[in-house]
Amino acid sequence: MRYRQLDLNLLVALDALLAEKSITNAAARLHLSQPAVSNILARLREFFADELLVPSGRRMIPTALANELTHDVRDIVMRIEQTLERRSQFDPATSERHIRVIASDYLVTVLLSEAVRRLQTSAPRTTIEILLPGDDSVAALRRGDVDLLATPFDFIDQNLPYVPLLSDEYVGLIWTGNGQISERITAAQYRSFGHVGIRFGANRQESFEERYLKRKGFDRRLEVIAPDFNTLPQMLVGTTRIATVHHRLAQWYVGLLPLRIVDLPVKIPPLTECLQWPAHLDNDSGHRFVRQTLLAAAGQLKQ
Repeated sequence: MRYRQLDLNLLVALDALLAEKSITNAAARLHLSQPAVSNILARLREFFADELLVPSGRRMIPTALANELTHDVRDIVMRIEQTLERRSQFDPATSERHIRVIASDYLVTVLLSEAVRRLQTSAPRTTIEILLPGDDSVAALRRGDVDLLATPFDFIDQNLPYVPLLSDEYVGLIWTGNGQISERITAAQYRSFGHVGIRFGANRQESFEERYLKRKGFDRRLEVIAPDFNTLPQMLVGTTRIATVHHRLAQWYVGLLPLRIVDLPVKIPPLTECLQWPAHLDNDSGHRFVRQTLLAAAGQLKQ
């Protein structure tokens, strides 16, 4: 279909090119050959009378016009996708939706594992792709590259729809063979003992509890820095180290490893995880079904 001499199919390719800033990556995303995408870019340049993307090493730099077009083109493509998803009445038993979810490994362990079990029964042909959080998770949600983002309230985009998912307290977790700590860690022990902590993403972002503890003057001596939540408990066995973790995750690992839960010397505010999605999917019946399944699973969690 053409509109004002532009083949509207080219907008999908333009969206991929503006997102990837690479002919090679855009070709992979579109399932086309590199020469085909190069030809498409040439046609787009001719139509807009602008280079759109200028080669710079292995990447391509968008022109001023390309930057102006990026949001509008992405919005058009997302609305088209939304329209196509409404082509028939949603039936969870036959729907073949592919839902991409960004969630931490903590949420995968305590919540998503249960949610996907429920979906296998209620929506057996729906596929769930789980991606770990990165430095651009919110940006990926805004672009519509993912369908759902599960993230702490402090990191949500207030301009996109969201709903509280679950709340969790923080506790101390230690090896059962650590006889130096009773049922509660003293402030002196918390400062003097080694800790296992976590840093996220390429920018090594500090965790919620680490930032809070620093504000309260509890500077921990991190002896092990892990890349994810599920590594923390495993680094405690056979040591005197302490991990400050979510209560639900601690309960999970107490049943798997020789670990025990202890009270902390400082009260850390509960962490509230939220579920967020792109605005164009707010009324999408299939997407809403998956959201409701996640919320129902969260509602059944034991404190």
